[in-house]
Amino acid sequence: MSEFVDYAKDLMESAKGFAEKGRRESNSSLKQAYLRASLLHGFSFLEAHLNEISDHFHNKETLTVHDMGVLLEREVRLSKGQFKLTTTPRFSRITDRIEILLKNFSKDPIKSKGSWYSDLKSSLETRNKLVHPKEKHEISHADVMRALRAIVDCIDALFQAIFSKKFPYKGKSFEGGFSF
Repeated sequence: MSEFVDYAKDLMESAKGFAEKGRRESNSSLKQAYLRASLLHGFSFLEAHLNEISDHFHNKETLTVHDMGVLLEREVRLSKGQFKLTTTPRFSRITDRIEILLKNFSKDPIKSKGSWYSDLKSSLETRNKLVHPKEKHEISHADVMRALRAIVDCIDALFQAIFSKKFPYKGKSFEGGFSF
């Protein structure tokens, strides 16, 4: 296993640990700190896997240059009559990256989304309220668990669509008996 994959795994383990601490914490300020940390580590885990999957296609002609621009979060420019990927960063929405991968590799992109996709989108809204605060926002343990489940289910759907195998992390459990 590569160092990066180990790092990504550590991100989810941290997310699970913070979620459990948040569930048990009685002090509301500490509870929110743990739950926020859990949610942010969970989304870092998702981004790590999206980056790892996207890098898999970096030197292959499987996808269009525009798709690769979104997946690798790089700008695409016209150079001498041809579109080229540049080194200039151009950040993409997580959902756009997921949509491109499912569109290109899933036999049925709509079916591949299942119920996790809507949970992921609402969890992204929650994350965005934390990362770009405009007002006080509190999250619940249930919000965090729904997000973590959607994240793992998302990566599992991508693994099945792209690699025709289940995501190895799928089925791992949290303390307290929670299982994906």
